[in-house]
Amino acid sequence: MNKLLLLLRVQFLNLPGLNPRLYRGSPRAQRKAVLAALGACFVLAALLGTSAMYSVMLAYALKPLGALDQLPVLMMFVASIVVLITAVYKSVNLLFTFRDYDTLAALPVPAFVLLGSRFLMLYLSNLGFMALILAPALAVYGVMAAPGAGFWAAAAVSFFFVPLLPVLAGTLLGLVISLAASRFRHSNALTILFSLAAFALLMVGIMGLNASMSSDTFGPAAQIAAGAITRAVLPAHLYQQALAGLGWSLALFVLVSAIPSGLAVWLLGRHFGALRSLLMARRIRSEYRPGALKARSPAMALFGKEMRRFFSSALYVLNGGAGLLLMTLTTIALVATGADQLEIILEIPGFSSVLLTALPFLLGLMNAMTAPSACALSLEGKSLPILKSLPVSSRAVLLSKASVTAVLTSGATVVNALVLTIALRPAPLEALWLWVLPLLYGLVSAQAGLLFDLRLPNFSWTSEVTVIKQSIPVLLTMLVAFALSIPPLIISMRLPPSQAVWLPPSAALALAAVNLLLYRLLVTWGVRAYERL
Repeated sequence: MNKLLLLLRVQFLNLPGLNPRLYRGSPRAQRKAVLAALGACFVLAALLGTSAMYSVMLAYALKPLGALDQLPVLMMFVASIVVLITAVYKSVNLLFTFRDYDTLAALPVPAFVLLGSRFLMLYLSNLGFMALILAPALAVYGVMAAPGAGFWAAAAVSFFFVPLLPVLAGTLLGLVISLAASRFRHSNALTILFSLAAFALLMVGIMGLNASMSSDTFGPAAQIAAGAITRAVLPAHLYQQALAGLGWSLALFVLVSAIPSGLAVWLLGRHFGALRSLLMARRIRSEYRPGALKARSPAMALFGKEMRRFFSSALYVLNGGAGLLLMTLTTIALVATGADQLEIILEIPGFSSVLLTALPFLLGLMNAMTAPSACALSLEGKSLPILKSLPVSSRAVLLSKASVTAVLTSGATVVNALVLTIALRPAPLEALWLWVLPLLYGLVSAQAGLLFDLRLPNFSWTSEVTVIKQSIPVLLTMLVAFALSIPPLIISMRLPPSQAVWLPPSAALALAAVNLLLYRLLVTWGVRAYERL
């Protein structure tokens, strides 16, 4: 147990550069830690508020039917599905293919203890994520139903065991998918397609839920769904009975969650080395035959390297391309359902009447959320000296990393704007802003993400999850995306069309100025910061 806790402590301190910020002692490092904490608190508050809103709407739909007790079960099931999906694409990298395996394998620690510490870290991260969904639902139920002390005791105990089975199921499913995909030539492409398909299904489900909440049949449908879940899923049934005050159900729920998880970790730990070898193996594509060599310019060679790095990781593609996938889904929904129905799905009142004014900002928000450049430099890790030793300028290296985001957002904008232009038939000026504004948001996102990564790099990571999903530059880039796109989107919703006509050209000029400023910073300050690394 002592070894397990020590390994867990090391992983915790290695999160997003936490160890240097705690022990370096410099005022600059402490200021960075405070800013990062404030940004994280802002994001957590926004997520908690959104989750609480859904719980309140669901509670008011169930209460007239006398089915308010189904609220915790429904939100527990939703949280479990989300945890399972995230565990599928995070577990393999975090549990098996991490970089410091050689160092940890040399320690006098059994393999199942090593795997257990990493599984526990995966569990804790998903426990916090699940709390964002389940905790507001329990609070809403507590306020509206006023249950006794037994409910709160059962809710507190069961809370720590709810994510165990979804994390275990996601780990096993991710392991099976990775092992099966490794047998094919294009294994990484299969993993990426599966991850994108799972994310698309999740987003479609959320859009469908938003649309159904405005319907009179939402309450009965939620009640029927809760009944089907409790009948078909044993842990959900035990969870409902435990919250109802049955002590034996709580004990059985704990055992059903804990025993399979512990047994699976022990069994996987016994075959840890063999599983890692299978996952790390690379299929030989063909026998090498010398032929004509193709020469490319340094800029194109660096750009090709960055694109290959982006598409080499399903986690990188999913996290860096989620905004582009949302843009495509929004375009499909708008073309297929029309503006009136999309207004219900997006929960933006008056969206259909000011569609052509607000739509460029909505697409721009999705482009601004796409920032692979926010972790592109940190992903170099220990190979950064090799990159810096190449006979190319620092400016060319930095621009190649920003170009990936710019090319991806530009390609998605061109495709989606073309489809929307054909479907909506806007006026020439409206069509112009539909193309220009999202393109400018993508350029700003590319350069802002790279500048944040230059300012707050993390080269000591052992799992790419740390820099792709949990790094401070990614968080700050998301905050900049919201700050630049949400205000004009809200303004375009509230202003009448006659007054909102000035908004797109003003925003385009502002974004162009911001992009020019960021470019100058990248050329001057960014190059110096890169050379000092």
